[in-house]
Amino acid sequence: MSAARNAVDSAIGYLFAIAAIVCGFAGWWISAMGTTGYGDSVMWFLSGGILGILAIGIVLDEARVFKDASLRRTEFALSWLLMLAGFGAGIVGFILGFFLGDAMSLIWLWGGVILSITSMGIMADEGRRLRAANRAVADEVVGGLLSLAAIAIGVVRFAGACARCFGAAPRAQTVDCEHRSPAGGADLSSS
Repeated sequence: MSAARNAVDSAIGYLFAIAAIVCGFAGWWISAMGTTGYGDSVMWFLSGGILGILAIGIVLDEARVFKDASLRRTEFALSWLLMLAGFGAGIVGFILGFFLGDAMSLIWLWGGVILSITSMGIMADEGRRLRAANRAVADEVVGGLLSLAAIAIGVVRFAGACARCFGAAPRAQTVDCEHRSPAGGADLSSS
């Protein structure tokens, strides 16, 4: 890994960590002071959580530089793809929640959390396998299946929430998507 890429990764990691702290503080401020007009405090907490998880993921990415790392291009690409997808879902959720006051923002933010944690798990597992003397295939199979299960659960939940908000679900299960979060949370109409 070149020194320039290492410096860029460190800068991005620090930026994400600082942004996570700012989001956490903003969520606390909105919650404690009852401030309105700046989105829901849960939106800020989840955005900070995504950024914090991605900051840790960047540190894990920097730590997994080994001579055998070039043999693991699939895990590298998958972990970065999931990291970018988690970041993208977080951006969409934040925009929907902050600028539009849309209850769908929490669905996007929770999807970003799931994708970010899965990405970090793949990075950590790859680093562990590269360092391990005994590279058992059973570990890779179990880790891969659990990663796929996490992504599948997130996709099913996202699709179900979208179906309820857009009227495809039966009326008894429909959530008022204009004023309430899909999980039945706080009233977002004042945001």
